[in-house]
Amino acid sequence: MKQIKLFIALVASLCLFAACQKEEPTALDNIQLDKTYLSIPASGGQTTLKITATEAWTLAKDIVIGKDSDKNNIYSELPDWITASTISGGVGETTITFSAESVEYGREQEFHILCGDKTQYFIIRQGSLDVSKATIADALVAPDGKSLQLTGTITEWYSNAEKYGNYYITDDTGTILIYGTADKEGKLANNPIASWGLELGDVVTIEGPKGNYKGSPQMIDVTITKLVKSLIKVDKDSFTASAEGAEFEVKAAYKGNGVFLTPNVDWVSVVSMDYKKGVPSKIVPNPADTAIVVLRVAPNEGAKNRVGTIIFNSSSSDGSSDVTVTVSQTGSVTPATVAEVAAAADDPNTLYRVQGYISSVNNLAKGRFNIKDFSGELYAFNIAAEPGGSTDLSAVVGEGDVVTIVGYKTSYNGTNEVVGYLESYYHVEAVTVAQFLAADDAADVWYRISGVVTDGSGKTEEGVTKKFDLENYGNFDLVDETGSVYVYGVRTGLNGETKKFGTLGVKEGDLITIVAAKKTYKDLVEADPTWYVSHQPADNPEPEPETNVYFKETFAEGQGAFTVDNVTIPEDLTYVWNFDSKNSCMKASGYKGQAFETESWLISPEIDLSEATAVTLSFEQALNYLREDKYDDDCQLWVINGEEKVQITIPEEQRPAGNKWDFVSNSLDLSAFAGKKVKVAFVFKSTTTNSATWEIKNVKVQETPAD
Repeated sequence: MKQIKLFIALVASLCLFAACQKEEPTALDNIQLDKTYLSIPASGGQTTLKITATEAWTLAKDIVIGKDSDKNNIYSELPDWITASTISGGVGETTITFSAESVEYGREQEFHILCGDKTQYFIIRQGSLDVSKATIADALVAPDGKSLQLTGTITEWYSNAEKYGNYYITDDTGTILIYGTADKEGKLANNPIASWGLELGDVVTIEGPKGNYKGSPQMIDVTITKLVKSLIKVDKDSFTASAEGAEFEVKAAYKGNGVFLTPNVDWVSVVSMDYKKGVPSKIVPNPADTAIVVLRVAPNEGAKNRVGTIIFNSSSSDGSSDVTVTVSQTGSVTPATVAEVAAAADDPNTLYRVQGYISSVNNLAKGRFNIKDFSGELYAFNIAAEPGGSTDLSAVVGEGDVVTIVGYKTSYNGTNEVVGYLESYYHVEAVTVAQFLAADDAADVWYRISGVVTDGSGKTEEGVTKKFDLENYGNFDLVDETGSVYVYGVRTGLNGETKKFGTLGVKEGDLITIVAAKKTYKDLVEADPTWYVSHQPADNPEPEPETNVYFKETFAEGQGAFTVDNVTIPEDLTYVWNFDSKNSCMKASGYKGQAFETESWLISPEIDLSEATAVTLSFEQALNYLREDKYDDDCQLWVINGEEKVQITIPEEQRPAGNKWDFVSNSLDLSAFAGKKVKVAFVFKSTTTNSATWEIKNVKVQETPAD
């Protein structure tokens, strides 16, 4: 969730406040004020300011009062809590009356007056800016804008934590989100985590205003006034176990009197705990000791996933510190498509999780309907609203809704059935593209749309790139007789798991049915997220068969006949080149927690070009995390001709940007090797200070087509 800062309390420094209390008029050549500090009671009221000027003047429009739809600041002459009788004037004497409603906390604003080439300043404060000490429970119900001082333990990082300082703190009364933290110099959005050296388990005392986002309480743009470093740290704060159970190890570095564990669930137990003393050195005279803890997760015999926590504690005379390790475990349910459930043997002891839409209704009062996905259709029999609950679904779901069922396979008179309960569901309305475009944005409101798959690649007026990529993601324009909408990625797997869209055989021109939510991004309306239902192939001609292809490897299913020669690889790495099944490519990287020095060759099998006259090598490459001007060092292409190795320079215009995952097509002339037998090698290199990530796919060597 992207947070919006609904209220920002601006607090003047103590020095500035002390100076303002004197209320001595400040005179410039062309403008004079009768006072530079004005006060309004917390109960509400008015205050006046007398201005004497020799030129026209106006209040400067430099106060941030909110954000626009693109998250840019909106500026005004006045904050939203103050009204003024006027905001500009001319030569002579002018009196401004400022008014404010009552408030339960203190607030303050500095104003700038522009007069000729001079700028004059004054401050209005309402109420008291004294900070109130509070528990987190108090903060959760405090009025927005109230300045509070809280003390709590950092228990979890939040989105963009490193740059902005977003995290949760917890005390004995509750947990609250800290959204924005100043660094040691008082600057916001300036990497406060690194500035303060914050870590999970540290105890912080913060001061700042209470705010909220869509009803969720939070503290905004806080200042840290005290930091107590944690007495204990762990090498992992989460672990995921399979339904069969597992053992895992946690290393806890501590400076207290030992380590104590408190699992909050009975399916996680301690197997062993060994201790390793820290070794003092000149640099670290008081090193932490380490507890090596082995924990066991018991098998999950239930159908649902489960989550538990283990509290690691270390205490000393200086205090006590806790850190939490979260353990997640999948349920003993097998994800499956409709076709896979239908093909399975009848077995009431084997549970499946299957997702589809209700294609037809038999009797919803008894939980009976047909469920359909891209693989087929299945009869859902006596489906309950929840485990052990009623099978009357007439007020729960309807035809066209997307449902997820957990149940077992059975059959009756030759009809395949699934019997179980609803794990989740989405209400879905069938609409035209035009009706979808007119709907409100809402991630939890889903629509079913049918239309023709169309290439809509290009740029919108707002500069948002629309990609046409059926094979990998399912990006296309969906067009019916009422309009066109951009489909941004199609989920083809169970519960949102994304698989390669190209495996479904959808082609441009096909009639497709999707279920999607409405989303707008920079004025571009999108169907996102999108769930695939079915498609009807158009009369697409089969592609022309490839001719004069001497070698081809897509890397869609694995490494193929390529081999890897690791010239330089440290012990910390088990590989440099590796098959990436998600993106169907070979991927090279020398990074694992840090950059390592590597050199690794991805080498094709021998390619016989003895009959060739003109040769073209084509492939696709993507590149990210590349340091500037390091392409020739990090990513190289070589042709091996017997004992001879020849480096091939990839032209600038065919190189990827180096900072994103977009694939770029390459086409290179290898005619110099016609009549020979060669190998093609993609060579990746990295250093201890630099490691990019390089991806290669769709390698082809063929006879260059005649003009």
